[in-house]
Amino acid sequence: MNDQYSLGKIRRLKIKLTIAIGLFILVIVSGYFIFSPLLLRQKILALSLNYNKSAVFPNNDLTVDDWNNLPNDFIDKSGDTIGGTLDMGGNRIINTVHPPTINSDAATKQYVDDNSGFYGGAAQDQSGAPLRYVCGETPHTCPGNPTNWIQYSANTVYVDIDTSAAGFGSTPWYFTSLGGSLSHYLSRGATSIYSSTPTGFRVYVTYINGNITADTAKCVYTWYINWCGIGQ
Repeated sequence: MNDQYSLGKIRRLKIKLTIAIGLFILVIVSGYFIFSPLLLRQKILALSLNYNKSAVFPNNDLTVDDWNNLPNDFIDKSGDTIGGTLDMGGNRIINTVHPPTINSDAATKQYVDDNSGFYGGAAQDQSGAPLRYVCGETPHTCPGNPTNWIQYSANTVYVDIDTSAAGFGSTPWYFTSLGGSLSHYLSRGATSIYSSTPTGFRVYVTYINGNITADTAKCVYTWYINWCGIGQ
């Protein structure tokens, strides 16, 4: 009888001792998290396992110093400031919808496509519609791929310039000049535009120092047309 009483008492003492030890550990741990030099937000995030630094620390350990520096190690998706280079590792940044307003802002592909070729701000027509600026030149490699000058008269040649790659939806304003290796300063007409359409135009060039053939314009003088189009 006494032995059974003693055994029961010992069991109750063990249970009380276990509870006391558990409470003691809980108090110590709670005190550590309450009074340690950690921000409350960092403690909550660390305890809820919202941080995983295994990619940086192979043993996946978070020390006190790690917790104190968590805001410097991760980007807050609600908004943050990067203190160094951000390497995307070949991945894209998508869904950027706001157009740039200051020099350091990023620009989307759509914004660049709509405003390519402009310096000092996007251009607009009189109604305020945005304009595109596209430039090119006719080929001038001879032999091989010279500008396709065609004889018009004894001292005049012409060329049809294809601008379809520019993708204009309506006829733009075209601006031209004549380039070459010889005698283009003895010409006139290169800046006069004929038969302009959204996909091209024609230029007649007259040699003012005598006669000229299309072959001479192609491969002796190596004449070619520089052009720019501004439109929509």
